Amino acid sequence: MAVTLIAVMATDFCKYWAHRMHHEWPVLWPFHAVHHSAEVLTPLTLMRAHPFETFFRNVFISLLVGLIQGAMVFALVGQSSLLVIGGANAFYVVFNALGANLRHSQVWLSFGPAIEHIFISPAQHQVHHSMDKRHHNKNYGSMFAIWDWMFGTLYVPRNGQEQLRFGVADEEGRPLGQPHETLTAALFNPFTESWAVMQRKAGRRSIQSQHEAEADTRS
Repeated sequence: MAVTLIAVMATDFCKYWAHRMHHEWPVLWPFHAVHHSAEVLTPLTLMRAHPFETFFRNVFISLLVGLIQGAMVFALVGQSSLLVIGGANAFYVVFNALGANLRHSQVWLSFGPAIEHIFISPAQHQVHHSMDKRHHNKNYGSMFAIWDWMFGTLYVPRNGQEQLRFGVADEEGRPLGQPHETLTAALFNPFTESWAVMQRKAGRRSIQSQHEAEADTRS
């Protein structure tokens, strides 16, 4: 049981940071914006993901989970096996059965304030997709809410069901519209947008270096 819990917590911890990076690193956001551009949530929205995001997330999670899980299992429990149901981690099976598949839906399912400090409810993930300013960059967790609680990104609904609008918005909550009108645009535009971000960053560093060199010359 301990190994199974360690495995699922290590994976979820890495998922939290992979998700957060795609929101807070401008170079990665264009790829994740494809997922957030959904204006109506359905269970199929889970599959609305850019291939590069999926690749990056899986590599990132696999590397870190391998290190974290291996170290913790060796240090704490030694040689043990995972508790599985149908070949999958038992904790994921139970969590999904309790409503995780409703996260991308219009069905508001809240676990209540106390439990939502421990586990991410479908309602909390729907809040994550909200365009409202107060919901901006909240509830990155996949299964556990403790990471959001620990790192200051937790949002727990406290007054019943909230009215949510889904889609892409700016930091003030103003809708930006559908960023990609076609499948081709959704697949290729994020690369050009990400490249433009890198060029702007390189340009700012070049200007900063030039100013520092001029200051050194004057001194």
